[in-house]
Amino acid sequence: MPKQSKADPQASASRKSSIPYALRSSSSCSSSSRASSVVSRASSVTSYSSYPPSPHKMPMIKKEESPPFIPVPASMAYMDERMDAYIKREEAKYKREDVKPNIKYEDIKPDVKFKRHESPSSSVLLCPDGTKRDRLPQFAYKWQGMALPAPSTTIPIDFQFYGVPTGWGVNMSDLMSKSLGSLGRDMIGGYDEVLATIGVRNVSFRIAWPGYQSSSEWIRPIPIKMEYGHISRADFAVQIAIQFSRFFEKAEYERPRSPEPGWSIARKTGVCFRQLYLVSVVNIFGDVWQADVIVERR
Repeated sequence: MPKQSKADPQASASRKSSIPYALRSSSSCSSSSRASSVVSRASSVTSYSSYPPSPHKMPMIKKEESPPFIPVPASMAYMDERMDAYIKREEAKYKREDVKPNIKYEDIKPDVKFKRHESPSSSVLLCPDGTKRDRLPQFAYKWQGMALPAPSTTIPIDFQFYGVPTGWGVNMSDLMSKSLGSLGRDMIGGYDEVLATIGVRNVSFRIAWPGYQSSSEWIRPIPIKMEYGHISRADFAVQIAIQFSRFFEKAEYERPRSPEPGWSIARKTGVCFRQLYLVSVVNIFGDVWQADVIVERR
């Protein structure tokens, strides 16, 4: 086998010298340009890595104020729990040492204006078209044997439309469906500020439906002093209708502990919301108000 000859340094030098100078200079320039581009890219990377710039070089941007956080209750049980605590605080204001802590509903003394009728026929009203209406029997929010503070006002606040006989009331479904401006025009004294002189910002509204007093006791605050002034008669009627609507939504899914015939709340077999007529509202105890309601029988 022939032996491989070693590389001759003189031959390689001669071959290198045979390459034209222009080509050798261009190759060296290209290598230098490649090196400079690499350096420039590296410098650009380092320059980008220095971002963001210092705070004193950045323009000042005014931060917008975020709206206040309003927690949303997870369920109606959460609202009921908070309202029970509110009721206990309100009851503690008028509590005395000689009053038993556990007050039963049998000890509640009915008020004269809301006295329960002994005979069902005595509460029946006949409309011109022959429709029967029953006045809702409610016990007043009063404890027997207690020295109670005098109400702020004893004058009932009446609700009546023009052209309707006195005492027939206003249908609560109409209060929920019509606009406030339309109600103010159709209602007698609809724009009157009826609660401007009692000196409080909120009143407690109570619903004591027969058979549901112990299971679905309903006391809710209603704001009466707004930014534009005190609440009007028409707006107060709407707020009362809203409270009855929410009470019916809750009571429809509950079974009364002491049911009374003719007063069970149900859409098909009992009393429904569209049968209610708001006649007036009366201050019965402290800042507690209660409505005089008529139920139209189908």
